[in-house]
Amino acid sequence: MTDQAHRRLRTSLAAPYVGYSESTLEKKRLTGEGPPFIRLGRTIVYDTRDLDAWLASRRATSTSDRTGGEGIGVDIRGDEAPRHLDAGPRALQKAAQDVPASSVNGSRSAGDRRT
Repeated sequence: MTDQAHRRLRTSLAAPYVGYSESTLEKKRLTGEGPPFIRLGRTIVYDTRDLDAWLASRRATSTSDRTGGEGIGVDIRGDEAPRHLDAGPRALQKAAQDVPASSVNGSRSAGDRRT
């Protein structure tokens, strides 16, 4: 393969190359979950060889294979994460309503007095 086949791409071209939106690729760059990048002054570029290697490292043979993906919500044993981690805002509000006030701040309501 010639050097011409390997290029440096800015985020706007690297994102579709790996199948992400620009914002997702930027977020993954901030968290360290994305492919290696090169900083040229204020400009970020990605070498296509690095992108190809990163994509190859994420290759999987089954949807249950956790080695090639990010494994969000799954620990190394494959157990699911606690339910509150994937609960939406409504579920969290309902859970908060179900908690008695005495367990939240230690106070008791008028009907909950001990004799």
